[in-house]
Amino acid sequence: MPRKTKSGRTSTEYRFKIDAYTPQTMPMARLATYMAELAQLLGEPTAVHFKRLAPGSTVLVQTVDAEAVPKVRQRATAVRRGDGPQEALRAYKAINKFLREDNATGALRERQTSGIVLKFPGRLEAEEKYTAVREFGSVDGVINRIGGRDETIHVSLDADGRQISGVLYDALHRKGAWKALF
Repeated sequence: MPRKTKSGRTSTEYRFKIDAYTPQTMPMARLATYMAELAQLLGEPTAVHFKRLAPGSTVLVQTVDAEAVPKVRQRATAVRRGDGPQEALRAYKAINKFLREDNATGALRERQTSGIVLKFPGRLEAEEKYTAVREFGSVDGVINRIGGRDETIHVSLDADGRQISGVLYDALHRKGAWKALF
């Protein structure tokens, strides 16, 4: 339900719930990081105001001035679709990462519509892990330069009209395998 501000204009309340903490157990520094990213996510820095922490789970309650509500809704919808502004998408990812680190999930709700504006899967989303990839192969080309001032060998060559450069590590040097390049 819209609320009247001191100036008489109506505002809309947004609630961001973090299920891992209560207001009594939430570290203040962590709360500050969530608030900073949430402000970036919502945008409209002069029209979004922190109101309070609600009891129960940690629920950050903020109000959005009436004239900014359509912009905030549009921005949140664009983030949900994955095509919002870069800073909003980055903030969404950061919040979700914080939630995963805190073993939590989150949700942003608009009180007026009673619906979830954005879900944050947090701990429910598997963290992307990349392993080292090694692929052996060969490149045909003409060596331009060989050099280095340490235990590594730096090589630059022309192959198919492109310049390719890389480092042959000291293990290759110690084994004498670098001689095979010539």
